Amino acid sequence: MSTRTLQSLVLNGLLLLLLFIVLMPLLWMLVTAFKQRGQGMNLQVIPSTEVVVELEPTPVPPSDPGERFAPVVFELPDPDRQWSTVTVAGEMNGWNPQASPMRWVIGVWTRTFPDLAPGTYQYKFVADGDGWMGDPGNLTDDDPGANSVIEVGDTPTSNIPLSDASRIEGDRLLFDLAAPGLAEPEAEVRQPGGEWVPVALESDGGRWRGELDIAGWDLSGTHTLARRLRHTISFGEAWSRTYTLANFRQILTDPDYPFGTFFLNSLVVATGCGLITVVLCLLAGYAFAVKRFWGRDAIFWALFASMLIPGLVFVLPQFAIVNALGWRNTYQGMIIPHVANVFGLFLMRQYIRTLPGDLFAAARVDGAGEWQVLRTIVIPLSMPIIVTLFLLTFMMQWSNFLWQLIVNSPDSPLRTLPVGLALFRGQHDVDWELMMSGACFSVVPIAILFIVAQRYFIEGLTAGAVKG
Repeated sequence: MSTRTLQSLVLNGLLLLLLFIVLMPLLWMLVTAFKQRGQGMNLQVIPSTEVVVELEPTPVPPSDPGERFAPVVFELPDPDRQWSTVTVAGEMNGWNPQASPMRWVIGVWTRTFPDLAPGTYQYKFVADGDGWMGDPGNLTDDDPGANSVIEVGDTPTSNIPLSDASRIEGDRLLFDLAAPGLAEPEAEVRQPGGEWVPVALESDGGRWRGELDIAGWDLSGTHTLARRLRHTISFGEAWSRTYTLANFRQILTDPDYPFGTFFLNSLVVATGCGLITVVLCLLAGYAFAVKRFWGRDAIFWALFASMLIPGLVFVLPQFAIVNALGWRNTYQGMIIPHVANVFGLFLMRQYIRTLPGDLFAAARVDGAGEWQVLRTIVIPLSMPIIVTLFLLTFMMQWSNFLWQLIVNSPDSPLRTLPVGLALFRGQHDVDWELMMSGACFSVVPIAILFIVAQRYFIEGLTAGAVKG
C-alpha cells in the first residue's frame, strides 16, 4: 500500500468520524423519537433479547416482632405500559404526588411501604405526573372518582391479591412469583453488602417457585433484600418493546399538543420574517453598494459595529415597544422586531459590489429606472445570496424560542414549534420521547429547503460572502 493511499484512508476515516460526531445529536433525536415511553434515556439502540427485571425487594422480618410493622404493597396493573412513570399518593405520604415512585415489574407498577402502621389509608395513583386515578379494583359506579381505601393490619397487606408472595421463613428465602408469560426465568437475590446470588426456579401452575438458604447472612439492620429476574424474549418482541410509532400518533392527535397549529405558526413566522428581511436587506444593500450619498460609509460601519452588541440587550426594549403597540400574541409582534438584519445588509452590500459596474452604466444609458435596474440586473444576478440570506433567516427564526415565548402568553393560539416542544418538559421530569418526536417535525422544513436550494446556498456562501 502506497503512502498516498494510506494518507487517503486515514483522512477519509477522520472525516467519517467527524461526520458521525456532528450527526450524533440528530441520530439520538431520531432514535429517541421512536422509543417507547420511559426509554428515552436508554442509550441502547439495538434491543437486547435478555431482559433484566428489578423486582420489588423482599421484606426481611425483624428479629424483634415489635421492632416495626408489617410491609404494605401497592400494585397497579399496566400490561400495555401506557404510562412512563407512576407514583402512589395518599394519607401514608401526605398526598405527595412525587414522594413514592413505583417500579414497573412484569406488567404491574408496585411500591412497598415496609413500616406503615396499622390503620385505614386513603390513596390514589398519579400517572405521568398529572393523572390522578383511583385504584381500578376499588372503584364503584356510584362514585368512580372516590379515593381508594386500604386496611393495614399486623400482617403483610396488598391492594390486590399478591402476585409476588416471596418471603423469608427462618433461614430460607422462599421465592414465589406469578409470571405466566416468562420462559425459564432466572432469579437472583443480592446478599446485603455482597454479590448477586442465583436462585433455582421451577414452574408450578403459572407460578415460579424457588428456595435459597440464607443461613449466615448478616441481616441485622436490613429491611429488604433486593431481587431481580432474568429472562429471554424473541428479537421481534424486544423490538416492539423498545420502538413504536405511537409517539408520532399522539402528538398529531392529542388536543393538548396541537402540533399542526404549532407547525403552521412556525412556518408563517419563519417565512414572513425571511421574505421581509430579504426585501429590506436587498434594497438597503443596493443603496449602500451602488448609490452615493452623504455619510454612506459612516452610516454603514456604524450599523456594522452594532453587531458587536449582544442580541439579548435588545430584548427588553423590543418587548416594551411591542407591548405598547398591542402586538403581543400577534404575528407582527413575532416577525417585525427581527427583520432589520445588519448581517443580511452586510451580505447584500458585499455581493452587489462585486457586480460589474458597466451593467449599471449601460442600464442608465438605456433609460432604465431604479426598479428596472433592481428587477433586471440586481435580483437575477444576486439570486445565490438572496436564497442564502432567506435560508439563514428562516433557520434562525424557525428555531427562535426565547422571543416567541416572551411575546406569546402560555395559552396563545400562535405558539410556535420551539415553544410547543417545551410543553413536554414538566416540573419534575421530561417526556423525551414525545419531545424528540415533535422535534423531528422541526427538522423537516429545514431539510427540504436545504435540499431544494443547496446549489444557491453553497454558491452564495462561497462567492458572495467573500468578494468585495
